[in-house]
Amino acid sequence: HEILKKKPDLCVSGINHGLNVGIDVNYSGTVGAATEAALMGFRAIAVSADTEGLNSEELEKIFNQSSRIVGQILENSNSLDWPKLEVLNINIPNNAKNISLAECGGESLYIPHVEEMNPIHKKNVKIYLIGGLSRYEPQDMSQDVSLISSGNVTLSFVRTKQSSTQSNRNLNKIVGSLKL
Repeated sequence: HEILKKKPDLCVSGINHGLNVGIDVNYSGTVGAATEAALMGFRAIAVSADTEGLNSEELEKIFNQSSRIVGQILENSNSLDWPKLEVLNINIPNNAKNISLAECGGESLYIPHVEEMNPIHKKNVKIYLIGGLSRYEPQDMSQDVSLISSGNVTLSFVRTKQSSTQSNRNLNKIVGSLKL
């Protein structure tokens, strides 16, 4: 609202090094930047590519492919019924075979791995590295995680609204009985 003299038609966040699928969208900076744009009233796209283990030639290839896909979406964006307060989340695998519509759900891309680290300066402190070293095998082919793992570019609209209206209605049943 301050920097640009003319409001943008659309905001594109990315191309991010690394995928933002499944539960990872909850703490993705790429999706977060697109979410901010959507909250300001702009149509927004978050774009991420699977760059894990790629050399410079392969990186150039996947980023060019990602750019082409985004360009095609931009060319068709005016004919798309773009929901308010939703972000188009695009993820490109490094072995893309198809483009698929996907649900962005509760799956995780990586099998959890916890490793105890050896702190250099403090001997009685335990530090753990939490992450993933290997990926899950595809399970639910409606989910972006499984589709990405099977070589599909995924397109998903994700909501910026965090509150669950139906669950809040259920929660309202007990609100009156709670005491301070």
